[in-house]
Amino acid sequence: MRIKKVHVENFRSIKRIDIDFENLMIFIGQNNHGKTNVLLALNFFFDSASKLKDEDFFSHRKAGDNKLLVEITFDNLTDEEKTTFKKYLLTGDLLKVQKIAKLDGEEITQEYHGYFEIPDEPWLNPDNISDFVNREKLASIDSKYDIMSYFPSSGRITKAQVEEFQQRYKQKHKDTLSFQIELESRPFLGQKNVAAGILGNFYLIPAVKDISDETKIQAATNFGRLLNNVIKEMSEQNEEFQKIKEDLNKLMGSFNKDVEKGDEGRPSELVALEQGLANELKNWDISLDIQITPPEIEKLFQLGTDVYINDGVRTPVETKGHGLQRSLIFALVKVWSKTLNEMRLKDTAKKEEQRKKGRFPSESVFFAIEEPELFLHPQAQRQMLDSLKQLSEIPKHQILACTHSSFFVDMNLYKSICIISKDSPQDGTKPFQYTQDLFEGPDKVEKKRKFNMAYWFNPDRSELFFSKKVALVEGPTEKTIFPLLATRLGIMNHEISIIDCGGKFNLKLYMEVLNAFKMRYIVIHDIDPITVDSSDPKYEGQKNVHNENEKIKSVLNTAYGKIETFDPNFEEIAGISRSATETKGKPVAALEQFENDDTEIPSGIKEVVKLIFG
Repeated sequence: MRIKKVHVENFRSIKRIDIDFENLMIFIGQNNHGKTNVLLALNFFFDSASKLKDEDFFSHRKAGDNKLLVEITFDNLTDEEKTTFKKYLLTGDLLKVQKIAKLDGEEITQEYHGYFEIPDEPWLNPDNISDFVNREKLASIDSKYDIMSYFPSSGRITKAQVEEFQQRYKQKHKDTLSFQIELESRPFLGQKNVAAGILGNFYLIPAVKDISDETKIQAATNFGRLLNNVIKEMSEQNEEFQKIKEDLNKLMGSFNKDVEKGDEGRPSELVALEQGLANELKNWDISLDIQITPPEIEKLFQLGTDVYINDGVRTPVETKGHGLQRSLIFALVKVWSKTLNEMRLKDTAKKEEQRKKGRFPSESVFFAIEEPELFLHPQAQRQMLDSLKQLSEIPKHQILACTHSSFFVDMNLYKSICIISKDSPQDGTKPFQYTQDLFEGPDKVEKKRKFNMAYWFNPDRSELFFSKKVALVEGPTEKTIFPLLATRLGIMNHEISIIDCGGKFNLKLYMEVLNAFKMRYIVIHDIDPITVDSSDPKYEGQKNVHNENEKIKSVLNTAYGKIETFDPNFEEIAGISRSATETKGKPVAALEQFENDDTEIPSGIKEVVKLIFG
């Protein structure tokens, strides 16, 4: 199964949010706006043993509102998961579960509850099971619904039988029954706490983690889990390992006094130590011997196991670069996830036991990665994004990442992008995403094709999602010159992104993206007037370019954006000669024109620069 929707209330900086999930989710936003808190809220949900503190509750909640909750709706359930959660299956084979924490003075309690569909008939409500465990009660409604045919003809009727009947009846008559979705009052699956892994395996990889801690041989670390699993398999199957264990026990046993042989074969030094101690205690009239217990061979791995990496020089992993260390942490998590599934497949006895109970732990894997770009150079960041994409496409896998890097934002996967912002502590963290089709209309296929071309040829395309305001320009000339002019005017603002759209005909595509995500923007383009009459061969080309002005205007959403134009074009207003642009190229010609601080900036261009960076 996979996460379809998430609802969070009163968790840390989050007052109330709802987020739709894709297989790959990329959370972006400024520092201290709550991206990490979204991942921590999910970690709280999946970790049945999590411990909360007072400060984990939203500090600006209403007086008396001391509840914190995370609700997740799952889809894509496997047949085994449908069996496990059959009581909670909603229309469309969805599963919706809530984890709630309540703050009562200094005490914090936590509970899981599931949502289920309740038919209008009260005798099909799971909360009313106790009311229908006697035959008289069931017989009173039997004539209409033929209920007694579902139960044994004699004997006591149990709650389990009533629950089974409710499930079978609802399944059989689901097309004719009307349902209401409600939250159960009893614990989820009838248990005080949810068993580890029953809802899937959630792995949170924080931004900063010490590799030496992660490679310790402890039950809480993924490396410790992996190595302990290997040791367990060796102790059961590897004859050489078993022989070493036998020899070790025999060797250590030879140090101890034998009841029949006494000190025969024991080290003389050890015997002398025992005698010396006994002599000192002779007034007590005692004998003394030192008993050595053979160590568990498994414990030896904890005492002397280190990870070495050979990247041309073989040294411990903690001496390697942070990028390699973090990649190893991610690799350990992935390998443990695969190993866990393999262990489940091998454990046929446990699977049979689970089958009898009708409960199978979910095999879904959720990776939540904070700042996957950390310590990685740009090329490695691109490679990491490809790895995350591939991982998210594996059945039962879902990847969540919060990032500050534009290399992890793929505009072709715009539905995966969730912008996290916080206007004020009182309002709390807010998400924004666009989950509909971005390009509509009869020409949507052509729009997508052109957008993809602009996307691949523009390396700065994804930067716009991290900006406070975006300036869309036709090409590299404006992108190059506007920051220079802003610096000269003393108004340079690095939170403003200038996006080279790869031509005038691509401006509309980027405007549609910014409209969809409700981001502030300004569009700057040339008027490009028609300078020839209709008989000239250049007329049609100039006409197409000029007509694009109205099309750009038609896409503008004035709630978020505005348009500024150069008439006839930027180069002419800037005073850049045609010969200079032809011999040096437009960007270089523009730089040479304004690199001297004494060169006057034309008022038309100066005003546009102020609008962009002001």
